[in-house]
Amino acid sequence: TYIAMASSNFCGKKFGKIRTLKYVSYFCVIPYCSIFLIAHFLGTDSIFSLVLIAVCLFIAGFSNGFPSVYGTTMIEDSIDYMEWKTGARYDGVYLSGLNFSSKLTNAITLGITYAVFWIVNYSERIENLQNAISAGKDALNFTAEYPDITLALTILISLVPAVGCILQALPLHGYKLDEKMHAKIMADLKVRRAKGEKEENTEE
Repeated sequence: TYIAMASSNFCGKKFGKIRTLKYVSYFCVIPYCSIFLIAHFLGTDSIFSLVLIAVCLFIAGFSNGFPSVYGTTMIEDSIDYMEWKTGARYDGVYLSGLNFSSKLTNAITLGITYAVFWIVNYSERIENLQNAISAGKDALNFTAEYPDITLALTILISLVPAVGCILQALPLHGYKLDEKMHAKIMADLKVRRAKGEKEENTEE
């Protein structure tokens, strides 16, 4: 993630941040779906499958660094756009919206997690498992004894994020505020601000 954040400026200048974010979002689907396929067909008991899953998680984590950077810069671009259209800046409103969207995302994530755990009756069965372990049970094969919970956990770390990546990319197809348009907006704002300062000085 930090490597992606560090390289986001270079990628944004070379390819455009909207294009980069869109392609990276779709690309993230590949490692996340690969995690599900690896866990489903190879299982999670072997070192080989665990290494493959770790590699997929690393690739997905690397790709997720771009949205965390571009999301903030896109908010800043939107503030400039609003000033260009209306003549007023609403920094506080936009930044509050960013904070709200972050909390909403966390709430949705927790809601999906709790819903999946409720479907497989996770809490009660894990409590029984903990009691069995405390009583001295050994030779536990979690995947074999709790296949539905294993499947639920796999879906939560693979297919759910994959769907989220697709949903993240879809609105970008109609997003028009790219670098070229933003450069034009900033040039217009620079002229307006200089004109406004000149008028203020004349009045004084």
